Amino acid sequence: NNGHCSINQLKTLTNNNYDISELQDVINKCEVCQSILNKTQIKKNKDIKEFVLGEYLHADLIGRINGAYGLLVSDRKSSFVVSRVLKSKSEATDQLIQCILTFEKLVSLTNKSLCFIRTDNEFKTIKFSNFCNTKGLIHEITERHSSYQNGNAENTNKQIERKMRKLLLDSN
Repeated sequence: NNGHCSINQLKTLTNNNYDISELQDVINKCEVCQSILNKTQIKKNKDIKEFVLGEYLHADLIGRINGAYGLLVSDRKSSFVVSRVLKSKSEATDQLIQCILTFEKLVSLTNKSLCFIRTDNEFKTIKFSNFCNTKGLIHEITERHSSYQNGNAENTNKQIERKMRKLLLDSN
């Protein structure tokens, strides 16, 4: 069962011998269409967890721009960003921990706590793993060469990197 063409195509194929209501009746009786509609309604009704402010963070490095790197940590819900400029990548883990502590202070004002952080492989270190364990954070690491899995951070990076490059060009 591969379905059928649209109502307009059916109308053309039948040389306009049927009105749209008759063609709609045919489509309404189609088993394939009904199964697709049922699946769509199930997906819409499914209880999808909506993350609250500060519950889910995304982190990523950008750079090298003019000899420096940027660390961006963004909140999934609000897109609020905490950033740091790094002289080298070796500072990344320590600075990420500081950014998370900043977020933790902000989130604690709402009586919530951080739960998840998603990063690339750059933060797959023993030090960061130990930090996550002590704070009760779930650290999700994206697969190599699949930056789309950390899309929120990647989009934020692109926006900020464009702005940084524009500022650098305008300042010269």
